[in-house]
Amino acid sequence: MEGASNQKIVYKTRGILTKVGRAIAVDLSDSNLPHDQGIKPHMTVVFSKERFTQEDINELYSLEQQFRISQGLQQDENYSFVLENWGPRSKKIQGQLYDLCIYLRQHFTGDSTDERIPHVELKKLERNRK
Repeated sequence: MEGASNQKIVYKTRGILTKVGRAIAVDLSDSNLPHDQGIKPHMTVVFSKERFTQEDINELYSLEQQFRISQGLQQDENYSFVLENWGPRSKKIQGQLYDLCIYLRQHFTGDSTDERIPHVELKKLERNRK
């Protein structure tokens, strides 16, 4: 089948926001991504040097709901996304999940930073052990 290797797999996720260290991220564990054991697949949305307040978290939840409505997605409908090659451990995220990440970053008023391309790490960092 010619060109079949160029087809991208479409993944789906509920888009649940979660805290991962000092970041707010979308939990991707429900998307069946192929990943190394011990990795909790997620897409970081915003990162902060300070801890996020409950008000910050509530604002992000509210923004996610606003985005969902603006896209015509029902409350129980999943976001779709595809992966593109990016690095040895990571894949760039494209599709509705990318759009959600950019929307949240643009509209969030809290003190946070994250300019990185929306991505997910799927492999552990291999360290040279001597």
